[in-house]
Amino acid sequence: MKQMQNKFLNYNYINLSFFILIVILYLNHKQRSNIQGLAVQANSIPFELRIFLNFMIFGLYLFLFFMNTYLIDKKVTLIKYKLNMKRKISLATILVIVLFLPAFITSQKFQNITDKLYGFYSIGHLKPNFVDLRAILQAMSSINSIGEIYKTACPGACIQYSWNYPQFLLDLNFIKVSELNTNFISIVLASIYLIALVIIFDNFKSIFLSFGWLMTASSYLLFERMNSEILIPSLIIINVLLIKKFPKTIYIFPVTILFLANIKFYPLMLIPVIYFMYRKSIAWLVYNLIILFIGLLMLYDDVLKIGLNAMSFGYPGTFGLKTYLGLLSGSNPSFLVNFNFSLLIFILVSGYLLWIGSRSKLVLNLNLLSDQLFIIGSILTLSSWLLSSNYQYRMASILLLIPYFSKNLSVDPKLTGVIFFGYIASAFNCAISLAPARNGLFTGSSIILIGVLVQFITKKNLLQRTRVVINKH
Repeated sequence: MKQMQNKFLNYNYINLSFFILIVILYLNHKQRSNIQGLAVQANSIPFELRIFLNFMIFGLYLFLFFMNTYLIDKKVTLIKYKLNMKRKISLATILVIVLFLPAFITSQKFQNITDKLYGFYSIGHLKPNFVDLRAILQAMSSINSIGEIYKTACPGACIQYSWNYPQFLLDLNFIKVSELNTNFISIVLASIYLIALVIIFDNFKSIFLSFGWLMTASSYLLFERMNSEILIPSLIIINVLLIKKFPKTIYIFPVTILFLANIKFYPLMLIPVIYFMYRKSIAWLVYNLIILFIGLLMLYDDVLKIGLNAMSFGYPGTFGLKTYLGLLSGSNPSFLVNFNFSLLIFILVSGYLLWIGSRSKLVLNLNLLSDQLFIIGSILTLSSWLLSSNYQYRMASILLLIPYFSKNLSVDPKLTGVIFFGYIASAFNCAISLAPARNGLFTGSSIILIGVLVQFITKKNLLQRTRVVINKH
């Protein structure tokens, strides 16, 4: 009996830790009064049903985790599926179509169906379609400065926008695009995403994990708005593959990061990361420093003109550490939170999860595409969590983690399973959105991921043994 009990605790300690984190939130008397106001994304689902769905998703997470651990322990292979390029393209196309079509179809005949689909995820289906992309394209053709207010051209009540994207996009108006090109450019963006999926499809596990991510509320929201966030994981995956096939393309990568940083700001932190990952030479250092300096100048200029408040989302729309601390303290998120009993428990559990992550059996090999994407994806995912200046579709960076997890689920199933399935469950919860469950799972997964990265970095001679060296030509 004692042996069975020890085995249960050994296999499920992380699940139990997550459950404790979420229960703390629901038992916090200050927090209970905030829950109704926090779930602003879920207008189409009754509040009581939202609570039920959140715990159902948490149950799904536990089921996936248990099944993953059981199948690996028993060395069970569910499906032996040989992947060739034709099958990869076919599967990726099906998944992208499932996400893309509901937003692309504007026929009144099918509107009721698409509205119900988005209603299930509690996503407000904004009209006209692809509203984020539409707003950017119209601004590029109609306004000249940051802060200028304009309306999207749409039937009925139009949406007021004040430009809060980087000035760089307005400088691209020489391309002569407008709102009329919305559907065409949305197809182009979806196609780039499809190419990225084909690249990361390596085995059946990668397809399963990709399917899990693509069916989440965060992924559906990304396509429904066709936000430019879709380019960040896509272009990184394509660029890393190019480096592997054609080493000279290494010099394109910092420019790609600079472009992405001028779409969404935060990828700029990848410049020093890719410097350490790929090579260490004076020329490479100088080149990266120049790109980083240009990026910081552009960012500084945008901060002065836009303001930090315009770059950050409101409390209910974000996920991350700041939001989570605010939830625990029963107040609006602030870096000066009340250190009450719930927060003390959170700190203790966090330390425990970090310790678990730091004891990981996983090994990083930066000569592998999957491991390179893992480091980049981890930095992007954790930066979103730490800054809490993010919207739900920013979880798209999880796409970069899939190849590593699909390769290493059998190495440390408890750890990889709990991290990835924790993110999946959080992404489901994002639009159904009871913020406590969403932030509980996402925060727990992020803390463990930090522990794993700490273990990678502190391993003796890790950087020397695993750095990818791009030979001079």
